[in-house]
Amino acid sequence: MKKKFYGALLLGSLFLAGGMVSCSDYDDDINSLTQRVDALEKTVAELQKAIEAGAVITNVQSTENGVTVTLSDGKTFEVKNGTNGTPGSVVKIGDNGNWFIDGIDTGKPSRGEKGEQGEQGPAGEQGPAGEQGPAGVDGKDGCWYMPGEDGYWHKQYYAEDGTVVDEVTDNKWTDTIKKDVVCVIYDTENGYLQIKNAEGMKEGETINIPITSNLKSLAVIPYVLDKETNYPLVFFYNIMGYETKVEVGNANANLVVASSTNAKAHYRLNPANANTKDWTWTMIDRTVTRAAGDQNELLSISSTERSNDEFIVTLKSNKSLSGLAKDALFKEHAIAALQGTNKETSEVITSDYVKVSSKDLKDFSIITGYDLATDQIFELPRAGEQALSSYESRPADVKMVYTESLDLNTLVKTWAKEVQGPTNIPSMVDDMVDEGELTYEFTLPSKYELGGNKTNQQEFVTLDGSVLKVNTEKWPNGTGAIGTTPIVEVATIINGKIITTGVLKVAIVKEDAVEKPDYVVTVDPVNIDYSDIEVNGIVNQFTWEDMRQVYDALGITREEFLAHYTYKVTDGDNTPAVGNFVDGAGLFNWTDGTATEHTNAIEMILNPAQIASNTTGMMKVIYTPDDKYTYAPVVVEFPYTVYHKHPENAFPAFNTQFVDEAQALAIIKGQMINGVWTQKVEISEHFLGLDTYEPLGNHSEPVLVLTDDIQFAARLDLDGSNLKDQVLTLNSEINGDALDVPVSVVEKLANGEAYCMKSYTIRFVNPFKTTPVAISLSAPFPGRKDSKPVSFVVKEGTNTIIGSDGKVTEYGKTTYGLDDSKVVVTYSEGDANWAQYGLNNEADEYGHKQKLSLYEDTTDGSYNIKWENKGTALMSKINTHYQVQVLIKGFAIMTEEGAVTVTETDM
Repeated sequence: MKKKFYGALLLGSLFLAGGMVSCSDYDDDINSLTQRVDALEKTVAELQKAIEAGAVITNVQSTENGVTVTLSDGKTFEVKNGTNGTPGSVVKIGDNGNWFIDGIDTGKPSRGEKGEQGEQGPAGEQGPAGEQGPAGVDGKDGCWYMPGEDGYWHKQYYAEDGTVVDEVTDNKWTDTIKKDVVCVIYDTENGYLQIKNAEGMKEGETINIPITSNLKSLAVIPYVLDKETNYPLVFFYNIMGYETKVEVGNANANLVVASSTNAKAHYRLNPANANTKDWTWTMIDRTVTRAAGDQNELLSISSTERSNDEFIVTLKSNKSLSGLAKDALFKEHAIAALQGTNKETSEVITSDYVKVSSKDLKDFSIITGYDLATDQIFELPRAGEQALSSYESRPADVKMVYTESLDLNTLVKTWAKEVQGPTNIPSMVDDMVDEGELTYEFTLPSKYELGGNKTNQQEFVTLDGSVLKVNTEKWPNGTGAIGTTPIVEVATIINGKIITTGVLKVAIVKEDAVEKPDYVVTVDPVNIDYSDIEVNGIVNQFTWEDMRQVYDALGITREEFLAHYTYKVTDGDNTPAVGNFVDGAGLFNWTDGTATEHTNAIEMILNPAQIASNTTGMMKVIYTPDDKYTYAPVVVEFPYTVYHKHPENAFPAFNTQFVDEAQALAIIKGQMINGVWTQKVEISEHFLGLDTYEPLGNHSEPVLVLTDDIQFAARLDLDGSNLKDQVLTLNSEINGDALDVPVSVVEKLANGEAYCMKSYTIRFVNPFKTTPVAISLSAPFPGRKDSKPVSFVVKEGTNTIIGSDGKVTEYGKTTYGLDDSKVVVTYSEGDANWAQYGLNNEADEYGHKQKLSLYEDTTDGSYNIKWENKGTALMSKINTHYQVQVLIKGFAIMTEEGAVTVTETDM
């Protein structure tokens, strides 16, 4: 489409006046006008500056005092009314391409739609709710409309020489806007924002603000990346077709791309509001079969659109990639880039590459429908694959009342059999290609004879395009055609290429046949506790008497039922059963006549190893007739509810001699085993009645489990198969006073669920307590050094286990089996403040720079804390601490703090 801008007035023209005014009485009015003009000038200037910087207009809407323009950076600009606070009018292009005034669709298109190609140049198509454009030599764009500055709609279209014809209509667009208020026209098609009647403007004046900038560059937005090449990916299904009908299905026939699905490539524009309409867009591509140079044969551009700062290009595939070299860098794909050429300057801008990948679809079938309940797809046999005589035994695909006609276009779709969708619904080629690309061709074969007298079924109907009806010229009343079954050959054609064919069989009937509704029987629901489910036990049934009542309700015999019905077992969502079961619920149907020894027609079984312990569902047997016009489908429904209420007294009770039931706590004090102190507990101590306890049905023996995988962090070993023989052992030191181990007692259900019966805490207690000795140091005057050794004691109650020198006492050796090698003592400064006590001091012989130092005496291995005065008296007492960590291997890790004070004294 050619661009048309209205003549833009210089902003300075807003300040021109008809003559000089000198009377001071008008000073206030002049000042007010100047302020309003200045405000508008500032708003327009800032808006233009933001757009020139690349901002995109995201909304133009009426407000209480005029119109507000919103940009992509979040900034808003208010254009106020010149008269009062009435909301302004907004004229802009809607999502359907029509002009909207104050939110109301005018029915006037803002752009023309492509006309169809034709030898004599047919007229372009009608724009949305617009008028028909005149004929063009090559089917050029249809007409469109512009709101003219004169207040009238201007009808525009292309002449035969490609120029734009502008015709003023008698229809005023200004009649539909509010009077004497600001009016803003937001024209995204031609790229301008037009302001009228704003505060500070004179009557009839107009401001035009371009809303686009010159394109500088563009880059692919990688929504989907190819794992192999790391390029952004565009993917197509290629619809492959043949030149002639006889080639369809022939493995040696030459297949070509008839069409493809659409793929969208997204590009980032620089600047974001760049004008894309002044550019001609093409796709250049490189394939491994054309190593040198750019091509533009693989892809074509179907359409382009803008979405804020994105430029979206809809692509079609023109060629199959199946012939690319198998040993090339890019296997079975090519790379392509978007290239723009400026229409006026011939400047060329090219994007980065995308990977182009495709799959060729070759296997298609014409269908008349599908049934989700039975997973049945009603395919037509391909033309020429079967002898016509074979169609006699085949049911009719559709019925036609002899007095009516049948539009075959409404009956058929083309199934892409190689595309697996997210559901069981077959993927249709009709939905994959653009509108108008796919058509169906219907042909009436000249001869299809049936019966002993070889009656030609084709003589009873006529075919006009896609409309089939009884041949009333030969059969004026049409009744002679009743009972005949003519056939129609169908071909799916896309862009002149034949995709597949089919043969449609039509039954001509006296009255309009209506599919019989489903006959549904719902048996009484099952409500059962999970514990009561028996393996292979029947939980519900549909008796033979119940089944014969179905025959009676349908008015058929058992023999008819067996002859005309097939069955399928599903759940309530029509999910097909596997081995008669869905999620542990199963139905076994014995109505097909193969197992007459069963006492029920249908039996329901629940499998405790598969079904959930709390669930609600339904199982169904669906009986589908071969003719739904004669026989009603039958559905027998089996609703069920499985629940699980574990009785409180149905699991072992705590042994309150060893478990504090109120706190749910068992305290483990440890024991000497073979001269080694061991933190071990037999879980059976914690419960009563384990010898006589029997789990409920479908439950295993109760077992203790550790929660939060604590066994990995704390090195816990849990041995045994259930509460009767389980033993929990702690193999690591207790860090601190105790280690709490949260545990649960569960019974595993047959389906793998774990039913929690009890939770409690097993606490392993550290029998020792470490107490560091407090250290008091002096800072005597005059300055001298003071030092004291650090020490601690480890006690079990009143019994000292380890002395201040880290040596194990005799009590520790005999009672706990300890020796000096099992004790590791670590001293450290208690906090970061120690550093400030010796800032800027030189290091002493131990390398310590602090006045307050913790150091090891290399002569005897003891640790000492020293204060060494360097000549300056303390202003306040030092209160800090040191830290001692005592590791008793196999027992505990104890970290405690010892107080340290340094006091200034006179001695």
